[in-house]
Amino acid sequence: MLNDNISLIVLAGGQARRFQRSDNEWIDKLMISNPKWDDLPIIVYQIKKLKQLFSEILLVTSDEKRKIRYETVLKNHGISDIQTCMDKRTSCIGPLRGLHSGLNLVSSSNVLILPGDVPFIKLHVLKYLLDSSNKHDLGFYFHSNGRLESLVISMHLNPARSVINCLCHLHKRRVTDLIRGTNRSLFIHYTKKFQGMDGWERSFVNINTPEDIIQPELIKIASNSTPEAITLQCNHLSLNDFQKIQHTCLDSITEHPKYVQFLEEKEAFFWLGSLFEQKARSSSDGSSKRDAYNLAAGYYEKELKYFKRCPIKILKQHVLSDVKWCSDHAK
Repeated sequence: MLNDNISLIVLAGGQARRFQRSDNEWIDKLMISNPKWDDLPIIVYQIKKLKQLFSEILLVTSDEKRKIRYETVLKNHGISDIQTCMDKRTSCIGPLRGLHSGLNLVSSSNVLILPGDVPFIKLHVLKYLLDSSNKHDLGFYFHSNGRLESLVISMHLNPARSVINCLCHLHKRRVTDLIRGTNRSLFIHYTKKFQGMDGWERSFVNINTPEDIIQPELIKIASNSTPEAITLQCNHLSLNDFQKIQHTCLDSITEHPKYVQFLEEKEAFFWLGSLFEQKARSSSDGSSKRDAYNLAAGYYEKELKYFKRCPIKILKQHVLSDVKWCSDHAK
């Protein structure tokens, strides 16, 4: 079952705020042991399981102290062949920073992203996502209520790295921005595919709070007419086009009218909105700032056409949020 052609990045740099109790010292939830995961720390139990499927595993965390802690506990349990790294201090924040750091270190052309707090994840669920999305830039699971498993991602290295480099230059922070900026993404209805199989309802349980250990929120049975899989084509850009976007991020979009026309012809509305929003944020002239915000809002509004019939609610919500934010700042 071991796959030498796919690298795994485990994101382990979050602050676990919902797991904390105000009067106590900070608790590293990934070090919590419980009989439900063989009385091992979560990170050890999860890595032991994932080593059955992945030959290259990279653990990305937020600081040196946690890096040493995880290396030590893994070594104490006989696991010494895991790479660990710290987040690069870039303009990205949140999960995108971890992705940006990890993607520059893996060696395979195909990558799976996974959070560090899903001890019940099933290997066949991960394998199905990887196999199904091999003709897409990104692959995700979603659920009947429209919720996206936003940190379980199958991706092709080069396009994903190109998009994330651009997002970092634009100070973006949401995983949905990665989807909006990528060419082609696959979304698989997890419940329709796996309901009824052993442990299917627990596979994506995140240990976010102490209560999740005792009574986790389980996945509900599918009850709607949503297709089993959906493909979104949001852009038609080459790797060279993404390099141009990154260069434009460092300059000003208004200095490149021909490039604006090119992106319009490609219907790359997310990138146009993002570039003009960046222009507005950096402008000191009130009139130029308002004009740029208006243009950004207009391009984001055009982007809505990709998501009007999409069952993943958060995508449309984030586009509408960008439209409103830019429109409000244009007044």
